[in-house]
Amino acid sequence: MEMGVDGFGEGVAYFADVKRNGQEMCRITLAGGVSNDIEARKALKAKARIWIDEFQRREGPAAAADQPLVLREP
Repeated sequence: MEMGVDGFGEGVAYFADVKRNGQEMCRITLAGGVSNDIEARKALKAKARIWIDEFQRREGPAAAADQPLVLREP
């Protein structure tokens, strides 16, 4: 998971890219509701884990074992 920060209207949006073998699979964004980088990282990590788990269930066990999605901290 790679995390970044963008301007978003009058506030700040935090985002994380979930990748597999260097290919972006999903971008998760938080806009508002967090007040600092530490809170944003925790929230993004939780949302990324949910996305990865749901994606792997849809993909099936054989495909998930072939090329697993892994949540890595930068």
